[in-house]
Amino acid sequence: MQNTLVFLHTSIQLLSKLWLAQLQQIGVRIPILLFVMLTALTACNSVGSTETNMTMIAEPMAVATATPTTSSPQTLVDPTLPTAIAGHPEWEYQRETTADFDGDGIEERAMLIARVQVLDDGRPVWADSQPWQLYIEEPDNSRTYVYARNVHLGRVEAILTQAKPGQLPSIVLIEQTPQQLSINEVTYRGGQQVEVNELVRRSLNPADGFAGTPN
Repeated sequence: MQNTLVFLHTSIQLLSKLWLAQLQQIGVRIPILLFVMLTALTACNSVGSTETNMTMIAEPMAVATATPTTSSPQTLVDPTLPTAIAGHPEWEYQRETTADFDGDGIEERAMLIARVQVLDDGRPVWADSQPWQLYIEEPDNSRTYVYARNVHLGRVEAILTQAKPGQLPSIVLIEQTPQQLSINEVTYRGGQQVEVNELVRRSLNPADGFAGTPN
């Protein structure tokens, strides 16, 4: 379009010189010629301005914007599983430890429980599947659940870590089924605040399993 305007502008200038010479011979006044020339040049400039304005308007429409995404924090709690505490009917399996998990100078209690019957000799009667739960209990009996899942043909183990100076103690939670092994580190910071760090998640082949020293 720009080349066309340049060509048209040049052509008008050349033709104006020819018209001027011819019109002077036939007595047409120069002001009339100037009016015709200015009208033509104004039309050319208007077309050029319209093209420029259209380009400026179109450029912002071609710019794409990205919407930031966020990820949800990892949780080991199944919200469909009703919460329980040690001593509830049928929740007879329980293991516990105490530590200052949130660093407030007061020890809390960590409770790992499972809904399973325990015999008089202390042996649990495991079923094909049973729900497990792990919670941190404050001295005022308020509880924060950090794990609640139904585990099929598997086991759950919780181990307290040896905290280094300036660090909070954490719990290493091991969940193993014939098909999967997952290991998570759980840090309790008080006030219902729990940090979960997944250390291992591996699919297993139960057909190729082999054991070491028996329990």
